[in-house]
Amino acid sequence: MARYRRDPSAGTYFAHESFAGWLQRAAAGILVSISPAITVQQLGWAQTEFANWIGVTGIIASVVGIAFGAMADRAGLVKVLFIFILLRMVGFVVFAYTEEYWPNDEYFKAMMLAEGIMSQFVTITVIALFMRLCLPQVAATQFAVYMALANLTRSIGSGVVVPLGGLMDYSQMFLVMAGLHVVFLLLLPLLNFEKHERDNAKLFASLGKV
Repeated sequence: MARYRRDPSAGTYFAHESFAGWLQRAAAGILVSISPAITVQQLGWAQTEFANWIGVTGIIASVVGIAFGAMADRAGLVKVLFIFILLRMVGFVVFAYTEEYWPNDEYFKAMMLAEGIMSQFVTITVIALFMRLCLPQVAATQFAVYMALANLTRSIGSGVVVPLGGLMDYSQMFLVMAGLHVVFLLLLPLLNFEKHERDNAKLFASLGKV
């Protein structure tokens, strides 16, 4: 078991996938914090209108995710994740540079819905990749750690909104979120699951000889 704990491959892939996940979850934390401030305080939505639309967006995104989520496996999880991270990054850039259209309720609601659907696919693929990384011997603990880190980093993203607010406006925060996704895209090619599985097979074979 000592050899198992010192396995460098597990640590490397854990670091890559966790840090990539941290980036998009931190962006989600920023978004969830500034959305009510933008809609209710800046655009004059009623609190109930915002809450209702968030609910509608969540339901639609979940249904779409359930209906089409299985396609991600057939198309390739990493490929699907790349596509939706790219789309999400582009969406944040569009949000940032179309601030003059924010007062148009239909526009803002449509953008929120599109973001919700893209976020759903990102979540589905990231969770599936987390599960693929988990080793059978410690799968429950390893997956729990991944999920705990995801929740922690979303909270961190929410927490940085206050200091960011002293440095930039909301449109610039969307560019920060886009930038986090750019870094995610740069890290994604470092994930090599075939090599990860080969390394694990060698590890298990060596453990069987002990």
